Amino acid sequence: MNFLTKTAISLGLLLSSNAQVYSEPVVSYKASIKAAMRNYNVPLTTREKKEITYIIDTLGNSSLIAIARAKDSIEQAGNALEHVHPLLFLNHIFSSEKLKAAIHNMQGRSWVWSRFFKGIKGGLEEEANRNNLFPHLDDFCQRLKINPAIFFPLAEKGKWKEFVDALLKQIPRSETSGRYDM
Repeated sequence: MNFLTKTAISLGLLLSSNAQVYSEPVVSYKASIKAAMRNYNVPLTTREKKEITYIIDTLGNSSLIAIARAKDSIEQAGNALEHVHPLLFLNHIFSSEKLKAAIHNMQGRSWVWSRFFKGIKGGLEEEANRNNLFPHLDDFCQRLKINPAIFFPLAEKGKWKEFVDALLKQIPRSETSGRYDM
């Protein structure tokens, strides 16, 4: 068993040396029939912003070993954010140069990205099924200065991968930001 496999097993990304992929999301939006709808109109608290920043910064910029050490605290932070509307979560990420860089880094780490994306997708699907996503898409797009004509069709068709990919493409890092400014 090589170092990478051992590290992935310790992260919970693999169940065993047989390299079976562990399917639980890093940040999960637990579905519950009794769960209250997430309120898009309630601004993020300072603590919620710090939790989101911690998750994205750690998963996007830390080494495998550092992520393994932080696994429990990352999951705790994710659990503390279950009540946050997924569009607010994404808005916070794509409003920060530091977090935009980190999420681009994370996308290049398939072993982290797939689990992270699974959680985001679950939250988007849940709120779309509750009709608690589409009424807020115009505001979300306006806040991020992106074209709603790109995002509405993707959301209506439940194409969440393409939705997030479009965010990554449509909201590049600022030209004034330096590559090493993290």
